[in-house]
Amino acid sequence: MDPAAPLRAYDRVGAQAPPHYRKITLERVEKLIDPVYWADVNVRSRLYDESSKVPLDLQVFHLPMGHKSTWNLFQQAIEQGATKAEKATVGDEFGPTWSTHWFEVRAVIPDGFRGKEVHMRFDTNSEAMVWSADGEPLQGLTGGEGDGKRVEFVVSRSAVPGTALHFFIEMAANELFGAGDGGFLHPPSVDRKFKLVQADICVFNTEWAHLFHDLSLLVEIAKKLPESSRRGSEALFTANQVANVLWTDDDSTLYQARQLTAAFFAKRNGEAQFEVSAIGHCHIDTAWLWPYRETRRKCGRSWATAIRYMEDYPEYRFTASQAQQLQWVKEDYPGLFSKLRTSERFVPTGGSWVEMDCNVPSGESFCRQFLYGQRFFKEEFGRPCKVFWLPDTFGYASQLPQLVRAAEMDYFLTQKLSWNLINKFPYSTFYWEGLDGTRVLTHFPPANTYCAKVTVEEVVNTAEQYHERDRSNDALMVFGHGDGGGGPQRGMLERIHRLQDCDGIPKVSCRSPIEFFERLERNIQAPLTWRGELYFELHRGTYTTHARIKKANRRSEFLLRRVELLCAIAVHHGLLQVYPQANIEELWKLILLNQFHDVLPGTSIQLANDDAHHYYEEVERRATALLNSTAAALCGCALDQDDVGDEQTAAAASVAEGAPRKRVRREPTLQSVVLLNANDFPLTTVVEMPLDELKTHTYWDLDEESTRRMVLDTEKQRAFLEVRPDPMSVVSLPEAVTRGSLELNRVLFSWETLPGSSEAIGFVVENQHLCARFTCDGILRALHGKAPDGAIYQVLKQDEDASSCGGNRFWLYEDTPLFWDAWDVMEYHVEKRAYLPPASSCVLSVENQLRVEVLFEYQLTEHSSLKQIVRLDARSRMLVFDTSVNWHEKHKCLKVEFPVAIRSHEARYHTQYGIVSRPTHRNTSWDVAKFEVCGHHWADLSEPGRGVSLLNDCKYGYSVMDQMMSLSLLRSPKRPDPTADMGHHRFQYALFPHQENDPMAAGVSQCGFELNDPPQLIPVPVSLSAPQRLFWLDEAESSPSVRLDCVKAAEGDPQRALIVRLYESHGGQARATLRSVFPFRSVVQVNILENPLEHGTATQKIEHLSVQVALKQFEVCTLLIHLQKPQ
Repeated sequence: MDPAAPLRAYDRVGAQAPPHYRKITLERVEKLIDPVYWADVNVRSRLYDESSKVPLDLQVFHLPMGHKSTWNLFQQAIEQGATKAEKATVGDEFGPTWSTHWFEVRAVIPDGFRGKEVHMRFDTNSEAMVWSADGEPLQGLTGGEGDGKRVEFVVSRSAVPGTALHFFIEMAANELFGAGDGGFLHPPSVDRKFKLVQADICVFNTEWAHLFHDLSLLVEIAKKLPESSRRGSEALFTANQVANVLWTDDDSTLYQARQLTAAFFAKRNGEAQFEVSAIGHCHIDTAWLWPYRETRRKCGRSWATAIRYMEDYPEYRFTASQAQQLQWVKEDYPGLFSKLRTSERFVPTGGSWVEMDCNVPSGESFCRQFLYGQRFFKEEFGRPCKVFWLPDTFGYASQLPQLVRAAEMDYFLTQKLSWNLINKFPYSTFYWEGLDGTRVLTHFPPANTYCAKVTVEEVVNTAEQYHERDRSNDALMVFGHGDGGGGPQRGMLERIHRLQDCDGIPKVSCRSPIEFFERLERNIQAPLTWRGELYFELHRGTYTTHARIKKANRRSEFLLRRVELLCAIAVHHGLLQVYPQANIEELWKLILLNQFHDVLPGTSIQLANDDAHHYYEEVERRATALLNSTAAALCGCALDQDDVGDEQTAAAASVAEGAPRKRVRREPTLQSVVLLNANDFPLTTVVEMPLDELKTHTYWDLDEESTRRMVLDTEKQRAFLEVRPDPMSVVSLPEAVTRGSLELNRVLFSWETLPGSSEAIGFVVENQHLCARFTCDGILRALHGKAPDGAIYQVLKQDEDASSCGGNRFWLYEDTPLFWDAWDVMEYHVEKRAYLPPASSCVLSVENQLRVEVLFEYQLTEHSSLKQIVRLDARSRMLVFDTSVNWHEKHKCLKVEFPVAIRSHEARYHTQYGIVSRPTHRNTSWDVAKFEVCGHHWADLSEPGRGVSLLNDCKYGYSVMDQMMSLSLLRSPKRPDPTADMGHHRFQYALFPHQENDPMAAGVSQCGFELNDPPQLIPVPVSLSAPQRLFWLDEAESSPSVRLDCVKAAEGDPQRALIVRLYESHGGQARATLRSVFPFRSVVQVNILENPLEHGTATQKIEHLSVQVALKQFEVCTLLIHLQKPQ
């Protein structure tokens, strides 16, 4: 050593060391890696040789707003840039929000870089993608200052001077979490600019980076482990030793520092140490704070990065879910998709088309999520998924275990219930048991995140917070930046490498989801069971927010149910040559896409919601055209191209060879009308249509039809017809109209007045099933049910104080959640409300023997108004409230309430393929948490001898507490979409009083379907010669609890095979006889992927024209059927 050199600390061997004080020492070693304090002289300052950096030569060209950049458009972008490119330099700004900018990047490796690792650094404070010069996506970039920052791209591990670098960088003018104006949940700024702050190549000091990662972990271990911990104290002591020997301006000290850290990490755990399985992931919201089109690019950026990192980390495993996103990558980045398919370490998982909301979709939608998702994974990756992967959604319906297993998956992963505000969920690994008793092994990662960073705190917490430590020694950690994509960073993978077996810290190993679950299943002892729904104690506002999206979803689900039924009937009657499977699948996938867990719940930005509405409009247009064309085919006609609307639907409408053809233009003088009943039960209802259309379309002499139950209102030019179509049938309108005297089984109306006055103060409307009494200000004062034996029972609460009793009262609640605006309605909202003004007008708008309608008008607030038609039909068991609202509020929630004269400790709610019961009291904190719950068609409160159901046609947010039933109608959050729920809404709710204690036995299920999917009038070119149907349940031989929910073509053989899906809806054993117009050739019980079951038990007996089925409680049964069709 040069005697003239200054004395260094590491030379003072044997010198007496001062005592250490933990707080001071800890802060000292933290400063060694701090991004702010001493960042010019600490270890972080040595990661890059800043003196060597070389600026990039940049040319930039701009694409139009909304332009979708994909591999297919790469060449077009390059060609455009050749003529429109301009010079770009650091400091330039680019925008506006959501725009795209392409940079052509060039540089030459200088002599000083020889043999060194060289990185390109490019930061526009936004997202970007690095492309090769020949159009291969290489890696995503994330600019800005967040912890997801990733602005480096490795261009060489051992640089060769003179090498010419040539890349393209596609810049997206948005951040990882969109472009919120003032906060990430705020609506995006539409004219935001993003500044280019860095663009260079620079030498990366690999050895200094290794020391940086070592020190980071030492500091984390020292902070996380208890002060009394020997290993934690050792970590702090080692870090302090590094601080003593290291001089950041002297590379020769680096070796000794790394020797110290290596010695620490070389110490191993014992055999009993807890094991953490780590899987890389980047949860990408299919839409949220960005539109769908940006998600396509997020997938490309994130997964290109994952593949690139696998080159440097052979142990790295990465999992991706959502078949839709993989389909987008297949379309937009075919080269990248090919790499994903062939990589053994890129592991697809999930089993569904998207990571859907699990509250609002129907049971059939769940089946299609799994059907199309699993089919994609099998076709593209060779096998279906075994793990249902849904880390981020807002509650989990109680039929999911059955459907998950029916989709050939054995395991389920989520973690969202760790967000519960009131009750901590008691299990991490458990069997989740559904309504029917099916169980699925479930795991909640104990780190309570799907975006872990592999910090020591997260690894230790995984072990400490694991509830089943006495039964299992394994848990999963899902790591990588998520929601907006990005995925794991190199630092996370470096941590895993060091923590594979570091004494004192749980062992961390990379494993795929299926590897983890199979290991868990082998090792866990006596796992516990959770029965019923996984209710999420947060985000309850998602049952109500963006009501139009929820209405469009339910309408679309029922519309496609009708289309599939009608097409199946037409094909098997030989009247439709080609089953339009591709067309129907496209429409289903649009519905499933919009069921993503930030779109259907209403928690996305306006751009994403606009996309959703556009897709729903497309579904409505195309499905309606398909329905009309298929109805025409049933009448023996094929429509011209102009009548159908698109080529696919035209092909679907072609008539089978040999069948009579009547190709006609759709002219009003040639039209007829058919009536489609897609429900599995006959129902008597009233249809209304313009009188001139009735006269034009029906080919009957109306003057001679005195025995038919119909009313022709010449004053209003409306026709009212009572119809009773058979189950799951299409019939000409004249044949569906009932016969009999209008004076029997009619609806009655009368005004109520004060004694000695002619001024009406209210009215009474009644039929054979119920009697309702209203005031003229819209309050339902009394509702009586009528039993078949003539007994009258009251279901509405009656108080002496008239001001506090009565139903159909509208209330306005203050709706200011703690943070998540569009997501949450908080328990305290019930403490602050205002009763809205009564109706300002009451008009009898329709009165005849078949239907009575009374119109109320309300001025709710200065900005919002409401019109409501109260409707009762002659034989209806429901009192219907047809409601239109012009809504312009801010942080308010509109509810309607009904105080009922019924007491029960629980209420029952319709859910997917069944019923869920929930408390009506606040005995425990678990009861308190369920102040707002999700229900589908209805909620019911019953006691022995009577009950009442509150039904709806597009709402989901219910509250039944004590004797008050309420339905949430509208919200008005402002983040992230300030337009949420603003404007016009139309919806229906209804009351169904019944005498039975069991609402299912009373017929509430049928009422729910009747309100949501009433018989549909379809115009056709000529009249239908005879009723057409395919399947139905024999009413005399079938339990009323069995529902025939779906009839569709089989996926593998759409022309000849059919899928029929039934379920038991009451919660008990049931039998049913399924009949067909054609003989059964074969019936096989299959799962929802339409693969045969090895031990299917539902099919009991097959006869010539019928099959007998036995179902367990809440069982969903899928049958693959071949019929003997006529030649």
